[in-house]
Amino acid sequence: MKLISFLYVVSFLFLNTTPTSVLAKAPDTAKIAFTSTRDGNREIYVMNTDGSQQVRLTHNLADDLYATWSPTGDQILFVSDRTGERDLYLMDADGTNVKRVFRKAAHREHPTWAPDGKQIAYEKLEFGVWFIYVASIDGSHEEQIAQGGQPAWSPDGTEIAFVRGRLAEQQISRFNLHKQHQTLILPLNEMQWMSGPAWAAAGDKLAFSWNKNPLPIPPGVLPGEVFEVPQQWINKETIYIINLAGTGKPMRIVGEAGGRSTAPAWSPQGGALVYQQEIDGYIQLFKITLSNRAWIQLTHTKFFFRRIRWQIGLIRRLRSQFHHNRSCEQQCGENKKRNKSSDITPFKCKETMQAIILCGGLATRLGNISKKLPKILLGVGGRALLDWQLDFLKQAGIKETILASGHLHDTLYEHVGIYRDGMHIRYAKEEKKLGTGGAIANAMEYIHTFPFFVLNGDILLTDFSLQEMLRCFHEQMTGLLLSVRVDDIRPYGEIISDSNGKITAFREKQSICRPGYINGGVYLFNQKIADAFPKQQEVFSIERDVFPSVPNLYTLETDANWIDIGIPERLAYARQHFQNGVFNE
Repeated sequence: MKLISFLYVVSFLFLNTTPTSVLAKAPDTAKIAFTSTRDGNREIYVMNTDGSQQVRLTHNLADDLYATWSPTGDQILFVSDRTGERDLYLMDADGTNVKRVFRKAAHREHPTWAPDGKQIAYEKLEFGVWFIYVASIDGSHEEQIAQGGQPAWSPDGTEIAFVRGRLAEQQISRFNLHKQHQTLILPLNEMQWMSGPAWAAAGDKLAFSWNKNPLPIPPGVLPGEVFEVPQQWINKETIYIINLAGTGKPMRIVGEAGGRSTAPAWSPQGGALVYQQEIDGYIQLFKITLSNRAWIQLTHTKFFFRRIRWQIGLIRRLRSQFHHNRSCEQQCGENKKRNKSSDITPFKCKETMQAIILCGGLATRLGNISKKLPKILLGVGGRALLDWQLDFLKQAGIKETILASGHLHDTLYEHVGIYRDGMHIRYAKEEKKLGTGGAIANAMEYIHTFPFFVLNGDILLTDFSLQEMLRCFHEQMTGLLLSVRVDDIRPYGEIISDSNGKITAFREKQSICRPGYINGGVYLFNQKIADAFPKQQEVFSIERDVFPSVPNLYTLETDANWIDIGIPERLAYARQHFQNGVFNE
């Protein structure tokens, strides 16, 4: 039994066909499932690989689309809005026994099967942002794994390829389900306008559509302004294949001279691709044999195709509207000195708050103690440092933490997993040392709620609640830093702020022993912090390369007990004096 699933991405195919015999069981010859639009709504059809015997499977006034065969071929997973919102449905191979996958409705699209047929992946819309989810086929459990869309499960079940990034900068990434990290299929500066990843049956290649030509922005067009993209540029999007073993660059399969080509799907043996292409303003299905590049047109019908309009800069701003800051109205200056009262108004957020913990450093100052165990897993007060930090975050209502990992990542993942004491854990692994700023930028791929916290992974802090930072955070702030008072500022440097808490200077390390307020390694950022990241630079420091250039950076000062355990002496002190969550002098 050999089946091909055809998943279109941006256009719909109009096929004026008449249904013939209906399939009564899983087909025993290769079939292509696709969507046809007729009489104003979209229906699912199947046909032979030469385009013959087109059979209509769905008969509903709703839109039915994104059909994909189960691994055994006896079921088809698809998307329908028959209850008012697009969601996932299952039906038998003959179009009967249609049922919803999930009891709780949500906007879900672009499904893909795991090779064992027991799980599925799909994209889900939450607060205006698409995320990749994995779920059991009975809909009893679903789990978010990444931000992006158009997932495609690898044949060996270990990876999911998907599209991430804003529309004009779409990139294809591979998410490793075991190691919980993702890698791009090409360097970041080589990718834009990519979509529709599809795995070859052997798992060694990916097909996708790509317009590798720079987007032509007319002179004088400002961010947020609408302009019409030339049709000549649109037509240059076409089909490519990349060998995942790293042998060579992407190979173009379909020329740019024709119409826009998208949504590739592999034949079962991997010798051909099915794709859609715009011809004379209409969308058709084609099949191309890879050995000799011979192609045949599978459909010969007409569908009106509207020209694309593009709005540069709008995507990020729209996203910020969905994730606006839900902070209190009080100014930071009103709470510059730590308020020890217990009547602090909690920060109320409708979304799941998130945090990043920076824990990918080599910890060389700790010597041999950190060569086999990540610093954040070192024991202090009877528990791993990470556990104290997660407790600290949970008290502020944070439900999900991204560990910006690197050094000893596999050890960290083996010890921690994806859930820890009720906290959902994700990993943003850096493949090379990125610096504190680069690590934050890398981990922000998983951030979808704002503001969000960032913690250095080597600090302990008591007698302080993150609710205090939430209480004084307001939407005009790009970031809020926690400043902690120490008796000797010499090892740290100093933060200087005005009466309203706005940072005016960062002083380097001093030679004179005196008390002062230093960077406590706890930050609260909104999405605008990314605008201050150095352009075209992966490796950078948040402290040296970003903070000095951020215009609306504030601080909240505290006298709470604080220590960083980054050197042996301070680690030994913490192990001696930190017990039961408090410091005993």
